[in-house]
Amino acid sequence: MNNTLTGFDHLTVLLFVGLAITGFLLLLAILLQITRGLFWARSPQKFKEDVTKSAYKKEREIGLRISHLIFVVVPPFFVAFLLILCWLLLK
Repeated sequence: MNNTLTGFDHLTVLLFVGLAITGFLLLLAILLQITRGLFWARSPQKFKEDVTKSAYKKEREIGLRISHLIFVVVPPFFVAFLLILCWLLLK
């Protein structure tokens, strides 16, 4: 059964949405790693000021833990989505 708007069936649309969400989470984790956990709500100028302040140590720790969690959990789902999508499109 094809969706009339996209021409894809529901499973393929779900796979594309899954790829988009996992891609976004991986991008978030990469940004958290680059900024050493301080990514949440500051401008680049404020980030440069706050990167070495000890007052933001907890925020850095939490950001790095979230990044680590994303890198551990999300990649298997991303690979699974890619494999299933390739299998469906080549079928």
